[in-house]
Amino acid sequence: MIEMTGQLRVREMTLDDVDGVVDVHRCCFPASVSIFSVLDRRIVKRYYELFVKESESLGAVLVEPCTGRIGGFAAGTLKPGVQRRFVLHNFFPLCWYVFFGCLTSATIRKVVFSHIKSIPAMFKEKKAKRFAGAEGSSPDGPVGFFMPIAVHPDFRGGGNAIRLANYLTSQFFERGVARVRGGGITTGNIASRKLFAERLGWNSKVISDKWIAVWIDRK
Repeated sequence: MIEMTGQLRVREMTLDDVDGVVDVHRCCFPASVSIFSVLDRRIVKRYYELFVKESESLGAVLVEPCTGRIGGFAAGTLKPGVQRRFVLHNFFPLCWYVFFGCLTSATIRKVVFSHIKSIPAMFKEKKAKRFAGAEGSSPDGPVGFFMPIAVHPDFRGGGNAIRLANYLTSQFFERGVARVRGGGITTGNIASRKLFAERLGWNSKVISDKWIAVWIDRK
């Protein structure tokens, strides 16, 4: 399935798109959100290659036909824990990249330490259970998990984020998913709040002073 969007098109993500997806990821997500933004791009590429190869993964890319440039992407999965599986598959290379980066860059050291300090809070918050609890009644079928969505600054505007999100949501529903659950939006992320709650019409509920749960059910 391919959706034409003026001079841009939205289609399924493939292995050939990984380099472009990595570029968009590193451009759109600050180091405070993703450690991939400061580590060697080869480790980021390994992550997205693993993601695309998993049969439970769903991905969409925004493509400029005349150049083939990837202008944005959206990712999701039917099997949570992609990052954990990536770490297990690439434990020693990942340790090397982190160690070498900490030796050579003060910026990487700062980012790595900030992420390490946040690990206990991740377990303490138990976000996944709180998100599920915010949704009320259980879905009548399997749940899909919406992961990152990103549009390069050169391609923002014109509803491209909406098209990516709708395309990926349709992929979920075609796979028999009854509910698509967002990964959680921080209360300060105004752009994502407007995208999901206002423009896409997803359900949303504030569950703490930091997090907002978002989800949509198949009709």
